[in-house]
Amino acid sequence: MAKALNGSGNIIVITTDVIRPARDRFTGFKEVMKNYPGINIVQYQDAQTCSTEDALGLMENMLQAHPDINGAFGTNDAIGLGIYAAAKSANKIGDVKIVSVDGFGACL
Repeated sequence: MAKALNGSGNIIVITTDVIRPARDRFTGFKEVMKNYPGINIVQYQDAQTCSTEDALGLMENMLQAHPDINGAFGTNDAIGLGIYAAAKSANKIGDVKIVSVDGFGACL
């Protein structure tokens, strides 16, 4: 994320506390982002599921609340797909850098 944003920008995070790997990814992500004072996590939300549909709804709401975001991080790929779908629907592809981690294994 830091590289994609050249070390500066406003980002949101959608995670899930349902699974430990996602919690650990979010913890690690926050730790690394501390090294980039130009990047601000303006909101994070627990999706409480690994559902693409739930992440889609959350991202739609977050885009309305924070239309100036530059990046979005999803702690698994299902969430990342929801983030992408919402960004695409809002014509934000290219404006919002999207990063997710997983390979679809952690929620199955």
